[in-house]
Amino acid sequence: MSALISALAKHKEDISKVVEELGPALTHKDVDVRLQGTKFLSDLLRSLPNDLLDPTQLNFIVTFYCDRMKDHHSIAPQVIVGLLAASKMKNLPRTAPVQILQALFAHIPCQSQVRGDRANILSLIQLLSDNYQPELDGMGADFIYGVIQAVEGERDPRNLVFLFEFMPRFISVYSLRHLTEEMFEVFSCYFPIDFHPSPNDPQAITRDALAAKLSVCLCASPEFADFCFALALEKLDSDLSVAKLDSLRLLVSLKISWLIEFH
Repeated sequence: MSALISALAKHKEDISKVVEELGPALTHKDVDVRLQGTKFLSDLLRSLPNDLLDPTQLNFIVTFYCDRMKDHHSIAPQVIVGLLAASKMKNLPRTAPVQILQALFAHIPCQSQVRGDRANILSLIQLLSDNYQPELDGMGADFIYGVIQAVEGERDPRNLVFLFEFMPRFISVYSLRHLTEEMFEVFSCYFPIDFHPSPNDPQAITRDALAAKLSVCLCASPEFADFCFALALEKLDSDLSVAKLDSLRLLVSLKISWLIEFH
């Protein structure tokens, strides 16, 4: 692969020609062969300098991968890897994020994937939403609904840390429209956090750390205030001391958010 990367870097080879030469593998009747062909291309993209491909080449790559989403479900993880690599490139066409996310929401249910593949999908959504707000705003409520569908029900603590850190920024930037309550419910279902970390977890994620990050999500929008207040009052009646303490902390966080909002 190093020789191919060098040829691409020196413009002695073109990425569209590479895809064409991979054609027999990418369209093979055997799913495992198609998977290996897609993996080769995705690994190649990950190894290229992020300023090497021009907009026309990246448009070709994005269109190819979006079409691959319709293939066998076992190929989906490598499709996401390839799109994540393409989305990090400097010359990504401004039309590509909408194309990518429309195909993603239509063909790859995030929560049906394994943990690592879900993490890649969430990273792809975060990367595009952070860098292409005007374009994604044009998708309207379909974009917000697609994100909700992708993130709701996540249970892995590592992915939850990522979501709880990323989503307050997302919520503050994008209009939730008529989906405000649905977005709040994505997070309210975790409250209070019920998590017992594994002693063998190298990342050492704690319940208190998750709870603190969740609180930021619940207070991320002024439109969440009524829902958040009702949730905190409801959990104050719990018999569990941890629920009472988390509810009191949430009320404090909510008050601070109000003070900042109206300062």
